[in-house]
Amino acid sequence: MAASRRRLSLRVVEGGEGDGTRGGGDDQPRPEVRLVQGRRFDAIDEAERHLVQRDRNLFQHAGRVVCVGPQVLDLGGGVKVDGLCIMEVTNEQMRLRFNRACDIRKFDKRAECWISVDCPKDFAQAYRELPGTWRLPHLRAVTTAPTLRPDGSILDRPGYDPDSAVYYDPRGVTFPEIPSAPTRAQALAALERLETLFATLDLVDDIARSAALSAVMTPILRSAMTAAPMHGVSAPVAGSGKSKIVNIAAILAVGHPVPVLALGEEETEKRLGAALISGSPMIVLDNAERPIGGELLCQAITEPIVAPRILGNSS
Repeated sequence: MAASRRRLSLRVVEGGEGDGTRGGGDDQPRPEVRLVQGRRFDAIDEAERHLVQRDRNLFQHAGRVVCVGPQVLDLGGGVKVDGLCIMEVTNEQMRLRFNRACDIRKFDKRAECWISVDCPKDFAQAYRELPGTWRLPHLRAVTTAPTLRPDGSILDRPGYDPDSAVYYDPRGVTFPEIPSAPTRAQALAALERLETLFATLDLVDDIARSAALSAVMTPILRSAMTAAPMHGVSAPVAGSGKSKIVNIAAILAVGHPVPVLALGEEETEKRLGAALISGSPMIVLDNAERPIGGELLCQAITEPIVAPRILGNSS
């Protein structure tokens, strides 16, 4: 009787039918960009052309200039891990990137010649405030494991993939070769291997087992999906393995457990928005003691693109 009360139930919540910086080659001279009074936009345009050619870790995402890099994630209880995130490029970082990509010069009246200068602060700021004009490649997501493109082809080459707008960084892990056209026998063998992950969990029925497999596969394949379902894990008592299922999915997708987003706190929607903007393929909402909802949450599981508000920002 006690064992039956610990059984786990999983369900898939379907949505509706709604729709590392690599510099510019230090062994080569930097191209010159001249600052001329009244020609600021022309100089920015020219500098960006060199930036796109020479900086391979600079993108546009959610109306911001961003890069991909490691970030320490706090899992609570004193546990911290290195994660891979989409990070906004600050104004000072933007100046450094312009300095690395091109030789910015202004005319010195005393010397009567063009001299090299650091990228002006207002130059970098003006560039960052020109969304809609950027030539930077679009970035949709980051992944630390091989995944699929929307057309079903395999993405397993590290770096930025222009076809899917996904940045793949295996973080030093060597993955086995993935067959591009697996046989039925190979697929069944892979399924059996996945099912062993839940062998010690008392899943309540076949629907729960199917949802558990979906929970594991969805974060890895998220970039190939127009929209992805939300997964709910419930059990009548503590210690049934709810967190274990979540951690299995997270470890397979990103290599480590992911921080949880506590419900009921102030600005929950902004916290959810910040998590979406970070590019994480998996967001965990913890301790849902009452029905959950909200416009942004509904949009996140039904729409291919959302526009969340930025935490600490009125925009």
